[in-house]
Amino acid sequence: MQPSIAAARDLVVQDLVRQMDTEGTPDMNRVASLVFVLARHLQSSADAGSREVLARVRAYLAGRDTRRVACDDLSDFYLTAVFLRRAGFAVDLDGMPQRLARCLADSSELALANALILIGRYDLPSSAGYRHKAVARIQARQQANGSFNPTDGPNGFYDTSHATLGLYYCGGDRQMIAKAQAYLLLHLPDMERIGFVDGLAETLIFLKWMGVEVPREAAYRRYLLAQVRPDGGLCQVQRPGCETHWHATSLLYELLQMP
Repeated sequence: MQPSIAAARDLVVQDLVRQMDTEGTPDMNRVASLVFVLARHLQSSADAGSREVLARVRAYLAGRDTRRVACDDLSDFYLTAVFLRRAGFAVDLDGMPQRLARCLADSSELALANALILIGRYDLPSSAGYRHKAVARIQARQQANGSFNPTDGPNGFYDTSHATLGLYYCGGDRQMIAKAQAYLLLHLPDMERIGFVDGLAETLIFLKWMGVEVPREAAYRRYLLAQVRPDGGLCQVQRPGCETHWHATSLLYELLQMP
């Protein structure tokens, strides 16, 4: 199928609407990922559906007491709020540094990496010592091969990709960052070989943000675009009969708009 920005956007909007219609607490990691691409590429006329659902997310955040947000959800909560603010939706971020700091010991490595991305990429303040301690905790987990998870392959991929990006934006050790970037580059052919579409797309995007040159980048992009399903989305892992996945599709939406 010919990839379509509009088709990918519509799928992202639909999935975010489903999250906001969920009884109870929505998956904030999922919400943050979906809000990021919608808010980042919001257009004035064609995105009425995007604006409507982003307004719903903003209303949801405004009604939450962040003191009751679990530590692993807090960085995603604030990432969502920052994305909305940058798209013109007012969200109160008062108290964010203090609440993140209180969660330092109780956050997973993935949540911690996301917090560093939040603080570093968007120039947000952090409480005294938080950035240094969070960077040190993540760097202490780097493996000899450059990854940040002892489990190699898809299961450990996201810890590594997000840790690398978080250290990059927060001034981590340059040699460790370069080693992690080399790990990600090394595994691109394997991701294509096993059909790990989600990991391949995320790696291309993150390396682009970090200014890393990717050998065969155009070939990888052609491969990804060739996997687009009839509904305009991507599977997480390419297999016969696989179904469109929200995260892979959000990455597709971002990738289609990158030079």
